[in-house]
Amino acid sequence: MASKNTQKILLRTPVGINNYSGDLFRCFTRGDTLPFKFQFRQSDGSPIDVTGWRVIIAFALGLSCDDPGCGDSTVSIEVDIPIVDALEGKFEGTVSHSHTQNIPCGLVYASAKYVTAVTGTPEDPIDGDVHIMDMCQLEVFPNVTPTIY
Repeated sequence: MASKNTQKILLRTPVGINNYSGDLFRCFTRGDTLPFKFQFRQSDGSPIDVTGWRVIIAFALGLSCDDPGCGDSTVSIEVDIPIVDALEGKFEGTVSHSHTQNIPCGLVYASAKYVTAVTGTPEDPIDGDVHIMDMCQLEVFPNVTPTIY
């Protein structure tokens, strides 16, 4: 009688969630450095002044939404991507090796969001608006490469 081999199916590309494409992300190995570049533009192509804005990349444990408390999943990593040219609407930065080495292997959720500038007065500030740019589920692989010093 032949034995039946089973193999875990891995995600080769991120799977978008809630009508988001997942295009900003890729599956990666623990310890990878992940570069990100963003530029915000109007529909006519002119840059948006992003003074006071934030771009945040976050990774959370991949919990099934059938699990109790799914909406309260713990964020493993949350990284601000710095502004490099506010008047041109540009952000550029990385999620570093030191961040990704602590993400558990397996399925995780990734999201990218931006937060507009705080408005109002110092005495009565009004929080900026939060907008999700992309969200997906992806695979984090173990690092099997020996450490080189």
